[in-house]
Amino acid sequence: MKENKYDDLVFFQKYSQMSRSQHGLAGAGEWQTFRKILPDFTDRDVLDLGCGYGWHCKYAAEHPVFTAYGSQDWYYDENGSILHFPVDNYFFEGRRDAVFLGEKVTKYHRTLTTYMNALRQNGFLIRDLAEPMPPSDMMEIPGMKDEMRRPMMLLIAAWKTEN
Repeated sequence: MKENKYDDLVFFQKYSQMSRSQHGLAGAGEWQTFRKILPDFTDRDVLDLGCGYGWHCKYAAEHPVFTAYGSQDWYYDENGSILHFPVDNYFFEGRRDAVFLGEKVTKYHRTLTTYMNALRQNGFLIRDLAEPMPPSDMMEIPGMKDEMRRPMMLLIAAWKTEN
């Protein structure tokens, strides 16, 4: 049986307190970049390759640099200040046990090459690629300034080609 971490009440409560859960797209740092690459969806079918569950996850996938190490947490100095974000085992794809919102979760890492080749080999044309930075008007949200130090999201706009 597949586990749905969002069925865990403690995890769901923590998740519901996130800025993007509280404020919708206005609380998502990637939204300003993402909306620029979206087409008109009128009368179209959409394939969701999102990173998890929840309404906002249908919009973006976690960046491979973000998922490579597994812990998905910064390296800190002895005073608790952020030193850097770890990237290790990048080319070893697969399951990662991580801590997200203080809870153990299972995530899966793939390289940028794997994402791009899977789309290309299945008849998709890459129209746009972006690693969104948080906008300046969101820099006062706790932790948002640190999002300028490493990519967290990878946005790929791809269209199915005629075969």
